[in-house]
Amino acid sequence: MDSIEESYVPEADLAWESNADLAWESGTDLLLESDGSESDGDLDSESDGGLVPASDVEMESSGEASASDAVSQHSTPVDAISQTEKCDVEFMSGHPLFDEASRVMENTLSRLEPSTRTKYSQALKRWQGFCIDNDLPDALTTRFYYMPTVLMIFLYRSTEKTKSSSPAEIVRYAISWYFKTPAMLADGQPQDVWIVERDAQGKRVGRGNPAQAYIVQDTCRALRKDKKKKNKAKRAVAMDVKTLAKILTFVTSSRNVHPSLSKWLPAVASMA
Repeated sequence: MDSIEESYVPEADLAWESNADLAWESGTDLLLESDGSESDGDLDSESDGGLVPASDVEMESSGEASASDAVSQHSTPVDAISQTEKCDVEFMSGHPLFDEASRVMENTLSRLEPSTRTKYSQALKRWQGFCIDNDLPDALTTRFYYMPTVLMIFLYRSTEKTKSSSPAEIVRYAISWYFKTPAMLADGQPQDVWIVERDAQGKRVGRGNPAQAYIVQDTCRALRKDKKKKNKAKRAVAMDVKTLAKILTFVTSSRNVHPSLSKWLPAVASMA
């Protein structure tokens, strides 16, 4: 009888464990699909980076949805790379602390050096003008689903006459910073990912931060490598002994040379 009592498990406990396992597995599948780790959508990888539309995530069977509802009410979205929970300000919408959180976030994002703020402002104006000149929506007020592709073209044009990829990097940093401001995070917009999904009418819409799209980040990496290959730094030519002797004689004998330099240069030259 003792062995029977030790191995006995009430049926209610078994049912609870099986339901909990089902809810956890269903909830995990939904989180993975919403993060874009499994994609079976029909979107172009060129325009949206191959992310899964949110409509595909919403089309779950009634059996799985009922099991995942209990988990989704108490779970926070998980970052696809770090697997850490996201606690963005948009998830507090409607809470009494939402306004205060918005002010704190605005203050944090506004703490930029004056020179950085000037560079960002100039880059954003050029990006805005580029879109308007090409009969595209205002990129600072409207998100459109092919925005990363247009941004890719703009990044290439920004570095056509430069020897480094710095102009493109500044543009990407400026756009990434701009789309993290509270004004651009309204309506639950994500701040660290770019998503293309379909609305109720079936039209594609872009959500989130276009600078975080894979095609934009990959473009900056390609520009950085290309500029390094084409513009290699020149190596300094070694000085011969005769020229070095003339310089040392001038430094030690001239009255126009500072005494500290006349002592420092011979000491350094002796170690060469």
